[in-house]
Parts: sequence; structure tokens; C-alpha cells
Amino acid sequence: MGKTERIYAVLILAAGGATRMGRPKQLLPWKQTTLLGQVIAHAKGLEHVDIHVVLGAQAAKIREAMPVSGIDFVVHSGWQLGLGSSIAIGVRHICQKNPDCKAVLLLLGDQPFLDTVYLRSLVSTFQKSSKGIVATGYGNTPGVPAIFDQMYFKDLMCIQGDVGAKSILKEHSGEVVLLNADGRTTDVDTLVEYERLKSKFNGIS
Repeated sequence: MGKTERIYAVLILAAGGATRMGRPKQLLPWKQTTLLGQVIAHAKGLEHVDIHVVLGAQAAKIREAMPVSGIDFVVHSGWQLGLGSSIAIGVRHICQKNPDCKAVLLLLGDQPFLDTVYLRSLVSTFQKSSKGIVATGYGNTPGVPAIFDQMYFKDLMCIQGDVGAKSILKEHSGEVVLLNADGRTTDVDTLVEYERLKSKFNGIS
């Protein structure tokens, strides 16, 4: 299959309830925006992409606080079913809106250090590779951000529970190219981590 000249869709997963935070993690201040806003800003640095964000817990509050134009917000009423269900809902939504979509880049809404430079390297690697998946390496283990060719859309839409895309990455390991994110994969799961990272980096990603 020939490679496209661009990634047609970015899917940002931000539906979780952030139970360890006690408040919407997506809206924590970060740089000149919020944690989720920073991830969206990095995605908007890519050229010629449609950006979709899956919301769930407190979706209305988060959406109202996001002064972002040109973003397609998808509300997942069954967000409690886990990350995998958010991926399935998001990819299904993308395919319904654009049946000609050729590839999807999955991002997490709580990894503010994965900047546009890194996302562009994922895109470039995908375009040049004969493989169908380019993923971020956590050691030797593949994870997101990851780009999936359209041949994997059906698998992505069948994910259930809270396993994310790990099962697909494992099943198709021979088709995965790993990229080193050089320490950018830090995510924010607790208020202690948030305050430490914000203090250490002064909110700069």
C-alpha cells in the first residue's frame, strides 16, 4: 500500500475521570493554556490534519473551557468503560465523518512534553516506512503516540475495556516501527506529579 502525503486525522484521548486528581486533569493550568490545551496546540502544529478530541467525564465543563477553534470534540458517554472504548468510539467517529481517512495518530491528553517536533518525526517516519504502524518506544515496548494505517481501523474499533491499543501493537509487532521520544513521554497522573513537573519545567514543554 502506498503511503499518503499526510496524516488525515489526529485523535486525542481525554475522556478519563482523573480520580486521583480530584478535579478535571484536562483543565489544569499549563504554560499559557491547560494540560489538554497544550496537547491540542502541539497537534495543531501538524500540517493538513483533522483533529478530534474524545471527552467523557465532565465533558461540558471541559469543552466550555477550551477556547479552541477547528477542533472536533466527541463526547463518549461510556467513558467509564476505559481507554480502549474511547479509541473505538473515536476511530468510528472519524471513519463516519471521513470514510476516505487513510491513517490516525493517537495521542493522550496528559502528555504535554510530546511536542510538535516529535509528532512531525512520527509523521515523517510513517510516510517513509513500508510498515503500517509507527509507535513510541517505552524501552522496547510500543505505545502511544502511535500512527495506525487504515488497515488497522477495524481492529481499533473493536478494542474494549481499559487496555488501550497495546493488544494491537503486540499482535502486529512485526509491522511496528519504534521511535525514541527522548524522555518526552512523562504523563501527569496525580497532583503531586503535576506540581513537581510544573515547578521543574515552569510549565514549559
